Amino acid sequence: MNDEAEISLIRHHVYSQAATLKSAECELNVFERRLRGGDGPPYWLPELLVHGSFDILDGTPVALYRAAAEPRSLWLQIGRQRFEIDGSAQSRFSPTFEEDEEPALESAELARRFELWRDGSLIASHDYVLNDREKRLYYGSDLFPAWPDEEENYDLLLLAHRIIGKGAWSTAFEKPLPA
Repeated sequence: MNDEAEISLIRHHVYSQAATLKSAECELNVFERRLRGGDGPPYWLPELLVHGSFDILDGTPVALYRAAAEPRSLWLQIGRQRFEIDGSAQSRFSPTFEEDEEPALESAELARRFELWRDGSLIASHDYVLNDREKRLYYGSDLFPAWPDEEENYDLLLLAHRIIGKGAWSTAFEKPLPA
């Protein structure tokens, strides 16, 4: 991967925050975006060409993205470590959440563990608690949401686990999208 490439990311489920990632340093530069007044896109400024998502899980930066220089590769970054996600990657996640399960307030304080495996060997793990009760209350207060809310909307590593489990790594973040 071209280590000088700068990658634009949107915070998972929080479009008012974005980040740039320089691969060589493995560090996120997070910044706030502002809502643009008026009708029609772009809704957020600055407008970006987004290559994936990021979040901060218990103080550790996590990102799931494709780099423009290598669009066939999906990358998962946990802290300063970066892993290519391909057909040989497997993951485990606990606790178990049902597919399409609505987020519960109690889930905000659950201890979570994500493991990434390759060829039968554990290559990465991350233990964390979301502590996102306020965010769940905010998004849960919409009586008529535009789409159903799911647990994976709050947890980027749960989303990564589901992408890996479904074998959908080849189509996730397939093209950079304007946001």
